[in-house]
Amino acid sequence: MNGFARFKKIDAHSHIGFFGSPFNVNFDAQMLEKQMSDYNIEKTILCPAACTLNEELNDAFKKMPDKIIPLCWVNANFGKDAYDMLEHYLRDEKFAGVKMQPLFDAFTADSPMVDPIMEISKKYDKPVFIHCGHPPFSLPWQIGLLAERHPQ
Repeated sequence: MNGFARFKKIDAHSHIGFFGSPFNVNFDAQMLEKQMSDYNIEKTILCPAACTLNEELNDAFKKMPDKIIPLCWVNANFGKDAYDMLEHYLRDEKFAGVKMQPLFDAFTADSPMVDPIMEISKKYDKPVFIHCGHPPFSLPWQIGLLAERHPQ
């Protein structure tokens, strides 16, 4: 190993699954494992490519529990079903935290329907990772308003 590959790394934001148009990227657990080996990545904070792919992430996590730090993608638009799913992954599957993508899922980061997600995250003492920077859904000030309501 030479160059940058010789240094151990932690990937702070990676995805597994299929991202459709306009990306058309399909990245599975086998590709992840190879990439981690090739680039000497010892751990990755891993998110699914959509809220419907949390189980695919869970399968990868079970295969590489010492290498994957899983975040559950939750879509606030699904209401109680989303909140129940999140609770399952945090409580039963030991996911490390929460991923929200307001742009892809079309809700504003400071919407009241996000409050139960924040409360569940607090209950399990888990961090929340919010994709940021896309009007009108995920501007920094919106995340700031959400954080004011949920300072923990």
